[in-house]
Amino acid sequence: MLLSRTKAKTLKRRLRTFTGEDLGTPLIAYLERTDRPTDDSVEKLVELMGRLRSGEDTRDEMVDLINQTVKNRPELWMMPVASRTPEGMVTVTDGPVSSGPVPRMIATLLVEWNRALVLLKRGLLDRIRRCAKADCGKLFWARFSHSEYHADACRLAVEAANPEYKKNRREYMRRQRKAQKRKKS
Repeated sequence: MLLSRTKAKTLKRRLRTFTGEDLGTPLIAYLERTDRPTDDSVEKLVELMGRLRSGEDTRDEMVDLINQTVKNRPELWMMPVASRTPEGMVTVTDGPVSSGPVPRMIATLLVEWNRALVLLKRGLLDRIRRCAKADCGKLFWARFSHSEYHADACRLAVEAANPEYKKNRREYMRRQRKAQKRKKS
């Protein structure tokens, strides 16, 4: 089956992911869930990282949160577990320390906590952000370090409300109309 160039570009664009996005996207989906624990350590860690990004020094709070969470929640403890792959190789993954069955909510929390810690280790936890548009606030993965809005619609709405932008746009359109008039005559 042959794809048109437009469809091929669209497909290629959809398949492209950015560093950390594979961990960040499911973490955001978890943070948007309503059935999370009320004292969710993952949410607190992401919030502290957001405050750190905005200039507030929350490093000590982050250290305390991580240490207290690991100390007080043994179900979040992980240890290396070795196994063989079907191809005959040896692989090492992290698995829960507890040997018994893990309740579903605890298992979900364990996975998301570890995703958050991996992103923190890689210096990418600050890429989970809230949209800067005042009435939006949606969580999103910032593909670039300067990203502030989750969608172009939010960015454009904020820009359009800015008086400086309006002034520059008016001047630009005046120049455009004059240029078109000159072309016609």
